[in-house]
Amino acid sequence: MSDDPQGPASAGAVPPVPQPQKKRGGRPPLLRPTPDVLERVHAYALQMPSKTDAAEAFGVVAVTFDKFLRREPEAMRRWTEGQAERQRIRRLRVEEEFRATAAVAPQPVAPGPGENCPTCGQLVSGPEAVTLTQSEITNAAKEFDRLIDRHLAARKAPRGARRR
Repeated sequence: MSDDPQGPASAGAVPPVPQPQKKRGGRPPLLRPTPDVLERVHAYALQMPSKTDAAEAFGVVAVTFDKFLRREPEAMRRWTEGQAERQRIRRLRVEEEFRATAAVAPQPVAPGPGENCPTCGQLVSGPEAVTLTQSEITNAAKEFDRLIDRHLAARKAPRGARRR
């Protein structure tokens, strides 16, 4: 037998370092699809524009909230329903404001015969009066903006290229 008190394993061999064992199943999820949490998901979708804000309200990071929505189909359904409802409410508000503004807006004035047109400056002759509605003015402004944008976006011709 050998005189080494450590035994034959210590004669030059290094014992392996024990590796920490990972727990099975990992950490339990922070968010669970309880009825209360699902109701809060729907309410936050109505109130908040982003998942980051909703995650902050739940007290978790945005990645955790996003994983929760992907993991739980019912939570994702409630989130998308809330977002759609928020968009619908916003659209209705805009339409209501538009109707209120349109009711107060002055009606277009049609110049009579012998008067000048406010847009082109020509003299109106005859019984046909020139009527400019708000939509016609808006369409003309859009067309003007498109022409300007097209002009600004045009590339310069390469050197040596002939212009026509």
